[in-house]
Amino acid sequence: MRVLIHAAPARMWYVKDFLVPRLRAQGLKNAQIQVWNNKEGKGNLISCMEAFASCRGLPGGTWHIQDDVLPARDFVRLAAAHDRGIVAGFCCRDFEPRRGAENTGPQPPRNLWYSMQCIRLPNDVAAACASWFETVRDHPDFAVWTATGKRDDQFLRAFLQARLPGTTVENLAPNLTEHVDWLIGGSLINRGRAIQTERSAYWADEGLVAELEKELKDYAIQKEPGQRPAEPGPAPAAGRGAGKGRAGAVPC
Repeated sequence: MRVLIHAAPARMWYVKDFLVPRLRAQGLKNAQIQVWNNKEGKGNLISCMEAFASCRGLPGGTWHIQDDVLPARDFVRLAAAHDRGIVAGFCCRDFEPRRGAENTGPQPPRNLWYSMQCIRLPNDVAAACASWFETVRDHPDFAVWTATGKRDDQFLRAFLQARLPGTTVENLAPNLTEHVDWLIGGSLINRGRAIQTERSAYWADEGLVAELEKELKDYAIQKEPGQRPAEPGPAPAAGRGAGKGRAGAVPC
């Protein structure tokens, strides 16, 4: 099993001190974890496609997670149990109004969740998506996405519908990660976004979020004033519910 963390420089402190240690504590080895650092600030979409391209020629698949997630307590066990095909391990409650049994489990590509916070892709599919991006990035349907650097999840779904319409994807519930950007300085994409948006629709462990919040507060206290990360924001209501080529890749 392989995990690739899509990261921005501003979040490397969280990746290094919180996210990677959690994955290691669940049994992953250094060689199974890779960090793709978007150190040139190319935007989510372009950086994501470059990370996908880095999977070309690798066997099997990769779990792609973003730098602002909290893995479930048993993330590695559950991810290993579903380490095949295309699997969405996160569902954004604000983007997916349809919920329940009819929208979980095996689905056609059009029903794939907006799930870049946690998604498993075969490496050849990820590489094919990156190649397709290079051919359509300036097409009127996608030019705005390319220019703004956003909508990586929407582009993946567009690729699957256009190039692999007959494939089956799996929407996995409960989700394997929670989106916790509100605890680590807020969204890097939309500074005006309310803190209670873009949480997981199928997250079952609010206690783990509370534990992380306490750890982050202790972490901030231990840092010198000039080195502190952004202070955590208030918690959402209970039950509500992230260089060209391989230069950005940092193996752990």
